[in-house]
Amino acid sequence: MLPGIGIFGSDPISKVLIEILGHLEFDVHAIWTNISDKETRNLIKSSNLVTNSIDTVLLNKNVQLVFVCCQPNFHSQICTKALGIGKNVICLNPTCSDRVEIEQMIVSARYYPCLLSSICFGGLRYLKEYTSLKNKLNLIGDIKVCNITINCHNIVMARNQMHQSLSNKKFQLDILSEIVDKINLNVSSTSAPGSVNWLSDKDLGAGVLNRYGAAIISMILDMLEGKKVTKVFGCLKTLVDTFPESGNGKNNFTIRKITADDYCTFQLNLEPGSVLINVCINSLAHSKYSHEINVCGSRGVLKWIDSNVYHVNFDNYNLNSAIIDSNNNESTYPDSNNENTVPENDPKSQACEEFLNNYAKIEDTYPELPFLYVRGLYFYLKKVKEKFIEFHNLKSNSKKSATVPFPSENLDNFEHTRLIQTVVKSIYQSSCENRWVPVKY
Repeated sequence: MLPGIGIFGSDPISKVLIEILGHLEFDVHAIWTNISDKETRNLIKSSNLVTNSIDTVLLNKNVQLVFVCCQPNFHSQICTKALGIGKNVICLNPTCSDRVEIEQMIVSARYYPCLLSSICFGGLRYLKEYTSLKNKLNLIGDIKVCNITINCHNIVMARNQMHQSLSNKKFQLDILSEIVDKINLNVSSTSAPGSVNWLSDKDLGAGVLNRYGAAIISMILDMLEGKKVTKVFGCLKTLVDTFPESGNGKNNFTIRKITADDYCTFQLNLEPGSVLINVCINSLAHSKYSHEINVCGSRGVLKWIDSNVYHVNFDNYNLNSAIIDSNNNESTYPDSNNENTVPENDPKSQACEEFLNNYAKIEDTYPELPFLYVRGLYFYLKKVKEKFIEFHNLKSNSKKSATVPFPSENLDNFEHTRLIQTVVKSIYQSSCENRWVPVKY
């Protein structure tokens, strides 16, 4: 009933993906890496599941669903090939930014409506905090402004910290997620082509705008349904443009410069209603990921701070604050644990929370993987599982099972990718030209 999995990419997100898929009862049959150092080649020879050939994964008869979580410039090639031979495809952010390549992905997806073709922009909108926020928008009246502040780790520097965390680890190379860890250790201690360098190159899709900004834009457009970004203003900076020393004490890529943005701020103007969105993303804080989202309306404010959602009501010029729990109820006295409260009589929810608690400190080892995004990915994959079960039932009850379209409601498709990347490209243009830029769809 559930499809076999093939994974393209060996970044830290692949390790988490393997573990979550295993928890959700998916089987991973193959993983592709483009890392080519000597130790990784030896790992490939000793493992039947790891390969450096794209076709080996795609032609594996046990693989029906592929996850593309490698560097963005490979996304179009892999997606179009996979859909062309009848494989379902899911891309993880950061995704392909070239418009021509995105169009190729869209054409392939339209040609095969019976296959799933989806993109996961961080999974923020699958979190119950986001659901609470969206369901309470009617309490604050007409939305005027939304302010979003994000502090996080510098992605390039994060690989150095990851090396230090993994260097003393003993690996069980009969476990696929441990093999991915070993590959990441090899990458962070060498200057292997295709390892750290794409994370530093804005032309390959790196930078905080494409990684976190795109996820925020996707969430905003879903939250404010019916509204469209008409113009943008952005400022992107690369404030740290040299590579740090790697785990072996050497400086990698000394002849290269980092071009990916590590700080960005941008404004979006949404119509109708002239809603202004202000976003600031700072990776120079060198801290665990944290965000504060303030949605300001004519009658109140909704705040999403990390894992808690608050409602501030304007009542006779007094501020009455209440926290919104996971059941969408308000309580007068905020309790920081309310948002993650699990009903005692719901064993499935308890098992889910127990599993996710294993990743509560994931940023200590993998600073580039915010816990909030790991949770979002989990609930996104849970939704994908439900859709495949629904699809199986639809085919079983249909006389023409071969023509039943995949039920992809609530899963973003490649056309959504084009929409988000159009806005992102406009922000890049605005930063270069230092002016408001209209978004041309």
